[in-house]
Amino acid sequence: MNSFHDQLKEVRRQAAAKQAAATALSTTATPGDSVNQPQEPDPSIIRRPPDIDAEAWSALPDDLKAELAAGLHTATSKRPRSPPGAAAPNPSSTSTIDTISFGSHPYIRELMERGQVTLRPTTPKYFSGSGKRLGAESSQGAKKRPKTNGLSNTTAISLLSDSDDDDSDTEGPVILPLLTQNLWFDSTCQELRMRHLKKTYFSSGSPFVACQELTGSLLQHLSSSSSSYSIHDQQIQQSPRSGVGSDLRYGCAMLFPKSRAPTVMGSFMFVKSKMTRGLTFGIVENVLLASTHLESFNGPRDPGQEFRALQVVEFKEFVEKLVSLKLIKAAAVMGDMNWDDEKAAVSKRALGDTSMAKLLGGEWIDAYRNLYSVDAHNGYTYDGNQNAMLSSNGFRRRFDRILLYPANKVEVSKVEIVGREVIEGGERVLQSGKRLKITGSDHFGLRAVVKFDI
Repeated sequence: MNSFHDQLKEVRRQAAAKQAAATALSTTATPGDSVNQPQEPDPSIIRRPPDIDAEAWSALPDDLKAELAAGLHTATSKRPRSPPGAAAPNPSSTSTIDTISFGSHPYIRELMERGQVTLRPTTPKYFSGSGKRLGAESSQGAKKRPKTNGLSNTTAISLLSDSDDDDSDTEGPVILPLLTQNLWFDSTCQELRMRHLKKTYFSSGSPFVACQELTGSLLQHLSSSSSSYSIHDQQIQQSPRSGVGSDLRYGCAMLFPKSRAPTVMGSFMFVKSKMTRGLTFGIVENVLLASTHLESFNGPRDPGQEFRALQVVEFKEFVEKLVSLKLIKAAAVMGDMNWDDEKAAVSKRALGDTSMAKLLGGEWIDAYRNLYSVDAHNGYTYDGNQNAMLSSNGFRRRFDRILLYPANKVEVSKVEIVGREVIEGGERVLQSGKRLKITGSDHFGLRAVVKFDI
């Protein structure tokens, strides 16, 4: 059995067989037989936790029931129990949606049954600098859990922190500092680069960070010292390309300040992708924050343009549907879009991708273009002329973007490109033998401050 779903089906099949056998015996047993005596509860049967409403429980898929029964999720919003026959609670009636409300909605259940959406544990797990698990709030009474090796489909890590308790207010405007950063999966000076990024950008203003090309080794470096962040990663990317010094096992992640932890975490996988691309998301104060890495360029015969366009349509429809159903109130989709529409903005015969603005429609905002025009700032985050770690080949593109929805509920107060400075103490050696200085990544980061009027 290769999946959790297969294991769950087998457990339930065995439980049903036991029940059938017990029923058959009871019909022929005499009053003194042991089968008529009280039986111990069958541990293989998934039982509803007492704090979860029975009606909501019945609507959940079996795999989510199993995780809830095992204590992997926490319900964060207080919802009154519905009397028998009453309608299910409206998610919008609560201040913040939780895993139960989100996962029990028919739209989400349908996506989960198709394997397109997966929800993940929200219970924090804390680690010391060495990676040793300390438990929910202290090292006392911590239970042993299976170790993770690099990226895992169920990784949800919170790094040891002395951050203040959550004092965020879910009523009225929500101001979120956002940052997207392609980390570059290459093995070059990983520890030095991650230390620089954490110190210089991830801790400045406690932004919500969308990461791409996160590898197992990069994850270890990010979690190697005290931090105020939780890391939610789950997309595993097996790149068809290979390269010198490259770790081909990489994916996306969202980093959340501990003081503003998500109440729902999960993934949304694109139907159209050769590279298992999608969204890694969390919901914070009714705002969906997602990290994505759209289809990459795989040579002249497979530039990925068709897949990227379909992927934009997929996440656009997903986000807009969540808002229309009142499962969220707004969204920020951040990441390495691999999108080359610079020529498309001025020419209908462009060789690159089509205009993303036209594809998304007027209800979406591109944070950088919202403040800066094409003429005033080019916005290049992949810059062969300015990034010291890249050979000066003149290739420059605005690959990394922060996309916001809906336009009437968002206001961008600041946006900037970060990560241009050279890091002392390391170098990159090309195959030709040429030596280059290093920066945090081959991509610059993009940081914005956004007010969501929700």
